[in-house]
Amino acid sequence: MNEPDVGATGNSPASAGARSEGHGVWRGGQGESGPAAAAQNGVSLREELGQACLIRDQALAAARQVLDGFRQGHVTELPLVRSVIDTMLGSVRRQPAALVNLARIKVAGDCAYAHAVSVGVLMLALACQLGLDDETCRDYGLAGMLQDLGMSQMPQALLQQPGVLSPAQFQHLRAHATLGHQMLLRSGMGEGPWLDAALQHHERCDGGGYPQGLQAEQIAPVARMGAICDVYDALTSERSHRPAWTPVQALAAMAAARGQFDRSILAAFIKLVGVYPVGTLVRLASQRLALVIESRPEAPRQPLLQPFFSLRTGSRLQAQALDTLLEPEADRILHVESPKTWGFSDLDDMWLARAA
Repeated sequence: MNEPDVGATGNSPASAGARSEGHGVWRGGQGESGPAAAAQNGVSLREELGQACLIRDQALAAARQVLDGFRQGHVTELPLVRSVIDTMLGSVRRQPAALVNLARIKVAGDCAYAHAVSVGVLMLALACQLGLDDETCRDYGLAGMLQDLGMSQMPQALLQQPGVLSPAQFQHLRAHATLGHQMLLRSGMGEGPWLDAALQHHERCDGGGYPQGLQAEQIAPVARMGAICDVYDALTSERSHRPAWTPVQALAAMAAARGQFDRSILAAFIKLVGVYPVGTLVRLASQRLALVIESRPEAPRQPLLQPFFSLRTGSRLQAQALDTLLEPEADRILHVESPKTWGFSDLDDMWLARAA
């Protein structure tokens, strides 16, 4: 799918840092009652991964049915989606890192459905992080899954076009927000946060978004959240016109895009995803490359690592975990590396193997 990533007025991720200070302020609860706090009393990532894999697969199947149903003019699949969202909420309450990180993994040919699931998961987890009640979290998860519904009305040739879109093509693509909103109105679903999410998720706090050029708190909270989840998933996904960014690159670009995103919601989102999200490739002081296999909300800069490659010998190492919290003197992280630089294609398999 070839959609604009960060900038509201262009379709290049490089536009992320082009705006001035943001204004929107979240008025809800703070993150200490959200999934980060809940996970401290819940289960580990390793314990939750197996169940989360099953839930992710169920969510993909449900998203396919409901999105296809909307295209055909009926929404009879909504009870199925709501049931899946219930199971997603349970997983997020137990250990948010499992579904949040699984949602980044995409399969070729499932782009629209996988994007819907990923944004739904992120919205659900972010709502929990902000301390919202379960009913609101479920509604926001559904809103996230449906907010790009209007993309189904866009020509496939436009969505799959390699290279940068022309101004005329980008203008045509912008219509998906209004189209999705209209589809939801016609569906008979009734009032709900999904209406604001569909119409406003490309609005920006500095007024530079579309379709209405709303500013700050003129934008519904669910849409301010949806904007962040949508852009993060777009940046961390492979596209026909560019490779996927790492989570760290995406978060840095979003933080640098001053004025576009609600600052307090973005801060909660970064806390949710983590300073070193699961799957991040890092270079250690010992000149080893390591993979983050578990992050810690209570100690975000001290994740559980798996060193797997020696830069001194140029060879793979035997798998052995390194706990930077329990063994702070054993090694330290120097900086994040790009997997593309080193040609590693099995990093997701490496941390997913912990669920086996």
